[in-house]
Amino acid sequence: MVTKHVVVERYSETWPRNFISIRNEIKDALRDLVLRIEHVGSTSVPGLSAKPIIDIDVVIRDCSVFDAVVTKLGAIGYQYEGDLGIAGREAFRYDGKAHLQKHHLYVCTQDSAELKRHVAFRDYLRSHPEAVREYSRIKEEGAARYPYDIEKYIGYKSPFIERIYREAGISNGNGGKKEMADEKEKANPECNGTAEWIIDDGIRLSAVLEKPAESDGRRIVILLHGFTSAKNRPHTIRAAEAMREAGYATLRFDLYGHGESGGEFRKHTLYKWISNTITVIDYVRALGYTEIYLSGHSQGGLVAALAAGMEADRISGLILRAPAFMIPQCARDGNMLGRVFDPDHIPDEVPVIKGLTLEGNYVRVAQTIHVEDAADRYKGPVLILHGDEDDTVPLAESQKTARRYSDCTLAVMKGETHHFDRHPEEMREMIRGWLKERTCPAGAGQRGKA
Repeated sequence: MVTKHVVVERYSETWPRNFISIRNEIKDALRDLVLRIEHVGSTSVPGLSAKPIIDIDVVIRDCSVFDAVVTKLGAIGYQYEGDLGIAGREAFRYDGKAHLQKHHLYVCTQDSAELKRHVAFRDYLRSHPEAVREYSRIKEEGAARYPYDIEKYIGYKSPFIERIYREAGISNGNGGKKEMADEKEKANPECNGTAEWIIDDGIRLSAVLEKPAESDGRRIVILLHGFTSAKNRPHTIRAAEAMREAGYATLRFDLYGHGESGGEFRKHTLYKWISNTITVIDYVRALGYTEIYLSGHSQGGLVAALAAGMEADRISGLILRAPAFMIPQCARDGNMLGRVFDPDHIPDEVPVIKGLTLEGNYVRVAQTIHVEDAADRYKGPVLILHGDEDDTVPLAESQKTARRYSDCTLAVMKGETHHFDRHPEEMREMIRGWLKERTCPAGAGQRGKA
């Protein structure tokens, strides 16, 4: 992707006022989940020339509230993107906020080293006007010399930044990687991946394609989210990061009626999700990927398993996290998510969680599906991850279905929940290790080659 023009502007008195507008909107959404909201980066320093993009750190107590923060920010248009390679700060992107100045939003715990570094660098500059004048000159010169070369622009600034770190006693634990990542985001907000729109029977599916630092261009994992979820939920982001660390490209997408994709939630069915998945498989095949894995969480795990049974010759492996294998039987029994109904006389609408409603067709479709058939048809390798404290999908469902697969590893995670939020690093390591075991030289033992 081509880097956009590097633009540095003289300090504007509107920047702190615009930060306040953004802060108020975020604070209204998060309320007592947030400790404070910090204006950091160059726009936070009076008199300092900067790119006209406001950097914001939302400070939370600890990771226990992070998923709630993701949900609340999602409700006002912010989507979680992971740490983008910088530990200690979780990044969010947004769409449709033309009423606010362009900004970068990060969430940090109060003990985050990145937060401390951001604030210390800002506070040092605020109290050293001569450093502000020098840094402004360097930034303006760098932008003039290298208007389309972000790496050289950053390199031009680096000696000054490193000097300030030393003078201020600030640890630069990321070795300049943070500055490179932030500056690339400001020059090109989609540097970490490419947004894709995939059409399935007239429905636009929103997707993000991300590639590892080193890749042979053959291997990819397609990730499916769960019921009422979306492609940018924390546990899905973390799983995708582990896959790229193992050398696989990833494509996360929002399924019918969810996230940024088309369709109404109440009208979605398992058939529609299966159709979406097959369309996405065809899409990545057209891009040249020949070793295609499917990974799904909860209902997405069920759909991934069903699609693999249908496309067994094209799918190289399955990674299923807490797959909701019980949905079809629950539909046949007339008991879904605690809602009881007559399975022989399905109502036009079925109330489900969070005040949402599904059309009766969801149940009618689910009643026709038999997971056992898909498991019997698929002969490739399967990894199933399931927490023993999952109170949404019973562990017994994964144990039962794992026995039907011919090559399945079932990893039971002690103390883990349905959303893999207690031991995320353990989940990442399991996925990363399993995929690395499957990496082989080109042409040696490939499955799923087109």
